[in-house]
Amino acid sequence: MEKYAKALGRDSAVYEVFDRKLVPVATGEKGYPLFPGEELFESHRHFCQLFPVFPLGTDTHSDCAERSLDAVIDKGYTEYASWSFPYLSILASRCGRGNMAAMLLELYCQVFRSRNTFCANGDPNRCGVLRVADTNAGEPSDTFTLEAGFIMAAAVSEMFAHRSNDEVYLAYGIPDEWKSASCDRMVIEGGHRISMELENYQIRKVIVEAGIAETLNFHFAKTQGDICIDGVNMGSTGHCRLSLEKGAVCHIMVS
Repeated sequence: MEKYAKALGRDSAVYEVFDRKLVPVATGEKGYPLFPGEELFESHRHFCQLFPVFPLGTDTHSDCAERSLDAVIDKGYTEYASWSFPYLSILASRCGRGNMAAMLLELYCQVFRSRNTFCANGDPNRCGVLRVADTNAGEPSDTFTLEAGFIMAAAVSEMFAHRSNDEVYLAYGIPDEWKSASCDRMVIEGGHRISMELENYQIRKVIVEAGIAETLNFHFAKTQGDICIDGVNMGSTGHCRLSLEKGAVCHIMVS
């Protein structure tokens, strides 16, 4: 919040004071702990220990994020609720695991959708994906929640682009089997709009419409060619640094 306030030209003092009161999180062998000094010990429907990865976005594509995700996978799906699957898909995208991200969304759509397209809790159709219990809202009836359905769109967006601090990751959640894909003016933090096209399993074109003035590092997954920014060849680095001005449009081509 402090960084965002400064980027928006607003007073960040209240967030600076709050930040000084926070105790640093001590990570362990399994990454982020469930409680202070207590590593993840069972399947956990809320993934609250992964909040630095999402939704806060202060950490992603790091060894700690990877270990934290592995710890969740190791405990299995038993206590998950239905909306845990698109939530976990987002976490997979933020660790560059596109195949996992897509598989989780497929399970969510096949198992946890009512006939009216709403999200159904637990495993009401007895598909055998998770253990039905009171702890995972596993009602035998076809109950539904509206808010859980909206996270599907969020999960697909994260597959195309997501941000952590000053780093923007493009196509890191796209599965290997998607030969072509595209997104149009999708918004990331800062109000920046991202349009992107993938052809023959590769990023080919990216358009960035700047929401505010700031400098960001862009990382390209599935890229094997040279990166050209507004006609200037930057080489085959797989990443680039852009100094954005509010309202400006930047065109990136991958040859």
